[in-house]
Amino acid sequence: MYVVLKDTFRIGMLLEQEDAVKDGTLIEDEATKKEHEETLKHVKKEVQEHSKRTYNWILMSTPYLCTLIKGNTMKH
Repeated sequence: MYVVLKDTFRIGMLLEQEDAVKDGTLIEDEATKKEHEETLKHVKKEVQEHSKRTYNWILMSTPYLCTLIKGNTMKH
């Protein structure tokens, strides 16, 4: 089975942000929350779960990708 990495990363990052909001580690404004919900509404739960597992597996296997995806947060 193959996955479209663009979609996998987009969905994975949205779900990761959603989890961070639930944990209280990220504060999200209403417009952003509504946009995320609207995007995820069009994706089946099974696809969301598969995308999140694949996203986490890819980041676990290649941790340097996290820096490339999210940007370098180090201050110079």
